[in-house]
Amino acid sequence: MAEITFRNAYYIKLGRGGMWEENAIETGKLRLGWRETTIEDINAGNGKTIHRQIRRELKGKPVGVVTADLNALRRIVESDFDDLWVTFHQNTIQICCYAP
Repeated sequence: MAEITFRNAYYIKLGRGGMWEENAIETGKLRLGWRETTIEDINAGNGKTIHRQIRRELKGKPVGVVTADLNALRRIVESDFDDLWVTFHQNTIQICCYAP
């Protein structure tokens, strides 16, 4: 087995109840689940816009939930080739390296 070296390891849950696991693994694409937030806003670093959108979508949730989502998005955006991402699917561990 080949050795894997990495700087950071992150766990990612692929949707509530794993609803996006199959699609994410098959297509190699990550679905975030925020209807208003666009890839253009993410790539442009429009943090204030994204914060407003997520806060609106999570209205009624504790402030910590919005903060946790924003921090998770930040980890994804700032991830690089030295980072490892892990999830579970059908009782197996799935490992991938970030590839922008």
